[in-house]
Amino acid sequence: MSLDILFRNGRIVDGSGNDSYVGDVAVEGEKIAAVGKLEGASAALEIDISGRCITPGFIDVHNHFELGAVIREDRSVLIEQGITTIFAGSDGFSWAPLSGKRLSEMQEYLSPFYGTTPADWGGASIREFLDKLTGKIPVNYVNQVPHGAIRLAVMGWDARPANGEDIRAMSRLTEEWMEAGSVAFNTGLDYEPQGRANTDELIALSKVTARRGGLYAAHQRGYGERLEQGLKETFEIARRAQIPVHISHMRIDEFGESLLDRADREGIDYSFDLYPFRASSTQLLYYLPKWAKEGPPERLMKLLQDPQACAEFRSEIGKNYGDYNAVLLSTVDCDKYRQFQGKSAAEAAALTGMAPEELIMNLLRETNLRAMAIYRWPAAMAPELHRTFRHPRHMVGSDGFLLDGHPHPRGYGSYPYVLETLVREESCISLETAVYKMSGFPAQRFGLKGRGLLQAGCAADLLVFDLDKVHCGADYQNPTQPPSGMEQVMIHGQFALKDGRYLDQRLGRVL
Repeated sequence: MSLDILFRNGRIVDGSGNDSYVGDVAVEGEKIAAVGKLEGASAALEIDISGRCITPGFIDVHNHFELGAVIREDRSVLIEQGITTIFAGSDGFSWAPLSGKRLSEMQEYLSPFYGTTPADWGGASIREFLDKLTGKIPVNYVNQVPHGAIRLAVMGWDARPANGEDIRAMSRLTEEWMEAGSVAFNTGLDYEPQGRANTDELIALSKVTARRGGLYAAHQRGYGERLEQGLKETFEIARRAQIPVHISHMRIDEFGESLLDRADREGIDYSFDLYPFRASSTQLLYYLPKWAKEGPPERLMKLLQDPQACAEFRSEIGKNYGDYNAVLLSTVDCDKYRQFQGKSAAEAAALTGMAPEELIMNLLRETNLRAMAIYRWPAAMAPELHRTFRHPRHMVGSDGFLLDGHPHPRGYGSYPYVLETLVREESCISLETAVYKMSGFPAQRFGLKGRGLLQAGCAADLLVFDLDKVHCGADYQNPTQPPSGMEQVMIHGQFALKDGRYLDQRLGRVL
């Protein structure tokens, strides 16, 4: 057997969750040619990886990397984490099919999550948008139907329920996205404009997706104290649309686990993801009252100039944001307040002499809403991370951003953190389980055939690393510090990382 590349004597963790073993992995062209004891084989390039692990490339099912992976220099951290495939359209976010004023409004709305967006980033049609990615992406893209973009395309920022004509138009766009290879209908029900959709609208679009073999993937309407409410709607959609469901960034406590046990008994087909850090991150405006966030960004900016609205905001902010010491100012897009990036809202308020409520409103005004925050979990919730990661329906999703300022470290180190902390240091889960949650399970769940496993015939998206040396790098003090420990990363049989050195190649494809 003569091959292109032969990795010899590695610890094979094949992505299935089965026990690892020592053996060889052969690559020919873009595919894995053979796995096992390949004693008679030879290759043009043979690499001895004794003492190292070899696994499938990691698949990030929930993230906000799709723009940064194209335009940012720190896109290298995706490869350095071992990520070879990302899902696009998380939280229902996208820039297609949109044009004109609606495209510019969506670019503005999404700018806190993605940074400054090039004026031509988007597309009046789905194909126009996807064509812009050709030859420009360092990792594989898996698309999802973006509820926010299709609702905006059909209904604008209207808060009203969709009528029959609206549903038919959104269904056609859902069909187009599915025809372009999407694997799920994805929505973010705490964001505009999709948060104005009622359950019937979500069921109708989920039925279109189900006919094409896709899932319903949801940032649902309730987490934490409102988890039961959120799961009730998600599981109603599962039943009435007869569709498998996937829940974004969900942590579970004992009560949450009991709700999932009940779903198991009822036969609900569900899965969920969570990142490995004890803190969330989103827009600073997230905890403003819902009525204030309705409509395009310019409406909220006008409300922030209205004394009566601001009086109501002060009351709501005081109730909703909780401990201001646990609210870290992340990305603050204005010179006046940039010095507070990385500080808590309590610290920044003390330095300015403002009440925290007033500071938050000022930050939103001065940044034109382009402010992100990190929300640290209370100490009592710390055990929920291990409980969540040990659940058999859980998989890893970073929910990461590549941003300037002081972003959440999950965008720069989630996958090494799982290996370093949850596997090596805390023994929360086994290496085999961790790799399954980061490769085989997502591929199986979302129907990515020939991905996520080290098996003959699968795509040669694979990693080599020394488990003892994998290090996250990023933390809350230094959130953009790159990870280390990955030695080789291949995408479609070509090196994206060679001997620990990032090769700035655009090997990814829209799958």
